[in-house]
Amino acid sequence: MNLENILNHSKTSLPERLPPSSCYVRAMFHTCICFPGAAGGVHDYRALLDALPGHWRITASQEREPYPSIPAMAEAYRRDIAGSPDFLGGWSMGGLIAFEVARTDPAPLMLLDVAPPLGYDHHNHSWFAAFVEMTCASLGVRVDVPKAGELNIAVLAAYLKHAGQDAPAALLAERWDTYQRHAGAVADYMPESGVSAPALLVAAELLDVQVDQWANLLGPTESLRLDTDHVGVLSSESMRAVATKLCKGW
Repeated sequence: MNLENILNHSKTSLPERLPPSSCYVRAMFHTCICFPGAAGGVHDYRALLDALPGHWRITASQEREPYPSIPAMAEAYRRDIAGSPDFLGGWSMGGLIAFEVARTDPAPLMLLDVAPPLGYDHHNHSWFAAFVEMTCASLGVRVDVPKAGELNIAVLAAYLKHAGQDAPAALLAERWDTYQRHAGAVADYMPESGVSAPALLVAAELLDVQVDQWANLLGPTESLRLDTDHVGVLSSESMRAVATKLCKGW
């Protein structure tokens, strides 16, 4: 799949599923509402859908306008929630949105390699390097490009084309702008309180100390450590392990 197809999929819901503005995982007696990662969309949870039993249902949420903060995103997605979900969840930034929603509307949480919301210095993070890694992983390719700033968008497009992926620079630039806004929202997010709801915390690149920091913000927490990287949490193998926990109610 090329980047244009991925971005097009990210702007629409999976067919014959639930409403396009939110991501739902449904079972006969269970509902889990998931939220997108930074610059993410439908493709974030495709492997989870495949890993769940046939009676579970899932669509993906998609940002409809550029929200400036995690609380603003949570408020927008909260309007799409009907009833009381059994679970709220998400990967990366999506987990923070789920956490913020749960601060007002408590529900058990599924957090997929989500950094604890303690506030981060914008200048200490190699956002472009992370963006390159995420983009290449979503395309199934490995490229080694400079890690400076947005001037490297054209270079990234050229490297991807050389690797057999035609990713127009304009589309990459659009995705990079979204990623920067989302990364800034994550760095700035420092909630005033935690939640008392139980949680499944899936850790890959999270440090043990970060798992402990999450425990201070959550109710009873079960951790699942996966031998993969941040993007690899969304792989089929990882999602099978997560789905097993979901089906057992962890």
